[in-house]
Amino acid sequence: MPINYAHIQQNLDRFAELTQKKRDEARQNLIAASKIIEEAASKQDEVCQAVDRAMAQAPNLYTAKPSHEPILGHFPLPICPKEYILIAADGSQINPSRHRALQFCLINVGLIQVEHGRGKTPVQHVFTKLLDQDELYTSDGSLIGEEEVALHRDILERQYLLDSAPAESELPIITLTDGPLEVFTGPTFSGERRQIIQKQSELIDKHMRSRGIINAGYIDKPGAEMINRMLDLFAHFSKDPNLPYEAKKRAHVGVSDLALFQNRLFPGERSAIFQIISKSESKPSGLDVCFFLLNVSNDPQEPWLARVEFPAWMVEDKAKVDLLHASLYRDAQVLDAMPYPYLLHRAHELALVMMAEHDEVEEMLMSRLDIEQMPRGTSSHKQSLKSLPKR
Repeated sequence: MPINYAHIQQNLDRFAELTQKKRDEARQNLIAASKIIEEAASKQDEVCQAVDRAMAQAPNLYTAKPSHEPILGHFPLPICPKEYILIAADGSQINPSRHRALQFCLINVGLIQVEHGRGKTPVQHVFTKLLDQDELYTSDGSLIGEEEVALHRDILERQYLLDSAPAESELPIITLTDGPLEVFTGPTFSGERRQIIQKQSELIDKHMRSRGIINAGYIDKPGAEMINRMLDLFAHFSKDPNLPYEAKKRAHVGVSDLALFQNRLFPGERSAIFQIISKSESKPSGLDVCFFLLNVSNDPQEPWLARVEFPAWMVEDKAKVDLLHASLYRDAQVLDAMPYPYLLHRAHELALVMMAEHDEVEEMLMSRLDIEQMPRGTSSHKQSLKSLPKR
């Protein structure tokens, strides 16, 4: 049956009322946070000290920390070099399901590489990995879930980027993925599996760094409140440096980093660089990550901010930071009215797995079982009923 629109209609007034209330609260919190960031900008050392104090107290702290750049610094668009290599990867997957006749998991990674300034045709690849049977199950014998599959996908994206980057290139190389640069493990990951992921992640970063590859994560329309949480720490410890910090008792919730900087950056400008402080058992890698906010819009009246993450070792290399800044802004302009890195968009199109392909892969696997005279298995009744033609 279709949606019961009459029921929705009955709740529209309440929906509008509560939405307005939420937005009013967010607006007031934004005004308060904006005043705090102005004060914090003149007391940057104290902000760093406040973050350090919180790090010693809070076991799962997730916040920003100022770098060597002024908190409210805004940096104009650098001149983009004519020659460099940009490689983007994005992934899609088929998650295993106990309701299907056959349990399997497939990860599809689309990759596109462009050598700017050389007049070469872009190179496109699709890498498809079928997970082994022992990778399909957790330590307690359960099928892995979406979080675990996403983690496998994230690691594969980075590995394929590293493998695809020309080893002897004289040009600077930027590799790009969609989403945060850090990888996180879910609660179902055992200590052994977490260590494996940690080693993989750290090894990829080590090779990227040794080759001078700029490795970045791009977050469109970021909703994180890392800078706002940093301001909360500053305000908290400004009252009393010895006052215990409780992360749950934040003063100005709902103010994203995007909202704080929305009207502070002109088209093409980036914010100051901030370090990401992430203390969590779900973070398997020892990778230190920094970020800046980038206004990828070309319209002064319509700012559009993205968060760009990159390894902390790049912070002191101004040339690499400038290249990342300039190349991402340039690539985001290709789509004009909807600024977003074009190569990431193309990588997504290459990687996307359709439902028809899901069924084709399953049939391929079952046909192979037929050859080996192995039973195909049976779908759950729930899945079988869902698969019936719609009436």
